[in-house]
Amino acid sequence: YNHDGSETTEDTIEFIATDGTNSVSFTLHVKVTPINDELPVMVTGLKPVLRCPEGEEIIITSEYIYATDTDSDNKSLVFLIARQPYHGVVLRNSVVVDRFIQADVTAGIIAYRHTGKHLTTHQAYWIYFISKEKCFIL
Repeated sequence: YNHDGSETTEDTIEFIATDGTNSVSFTLHVKVTPINDELPVMVTGLKPVLRCPEGEEIIITSEYIYATDTDSDNKSLVFLIARQPYHGVVLRNSVVVDRFIQADVTAGIIAYRHTGKHLTTHQAYWIYFISKEKCFIL
């Protein structure tokens, strides 16, 4: 049996057994074990800029970062921070982290805290996120 690579988890094979005179038909049911082969996707319409008052902390909500993966749930979709921000830190429940899961974002426990010096109107910085499977730069 060679699966066609689709996302189906069941299939059937119809057989006929014969001795040349008599025959019987039967169905063999196939249970397909799915593999994690789909890429995560950032949802569309996310807010592109997280605004945080100087010296304060703001929750990173799913309005800013939200990924889906048809092969993974929110507990196994991991974001790795490729580079911490220059002027702040990313926190999970008030602890600096280098990774978190989508479920943490949904639960409202991921935050950015500005810890740097005063920024001029021309300074900006980015937070880079990488999922377990692909890179996302926000």
